[in-house]
Amino acid sequence: LGDNNRLEIDLGLANDLNDFKATALYQWVWNLEDKFNWYAGVGGGLISAGGTGIYGAGVVGIEYDFDAPVLISLDYRPEFGISGGLKGVNSDIALSVRYQF
Repeated sequence: LGDNNRLEIDLGLANDLNDFKATALYQWVWNLEDKFNWYAGVGGGLISAGGTGIYGAGVVGIEYDFDAPVLISLDYRPEFGISGGLKGVNSDIALSVRYQF
């Protein structure tokens, strides 16, 4: 979206690969040094566990931006179940390789 903000859209599998999960996060990005950044954001998504569920999510992480349109990141994402199969507070840690448009 800009130099200091972006929209991340994830599609994946959850609960031992039995359910789909779709998440959208709006993120703010700050430079640490050269190609290292840190970011934080908020958003939400849908999950198919026990019927369609809705959840809110946050994210915080660090990344390295290569000269190609690829970056590698490590992030922490807490999720708060609102309805459906995702109940209460859950969280994930992920190592990701991302393609940037």
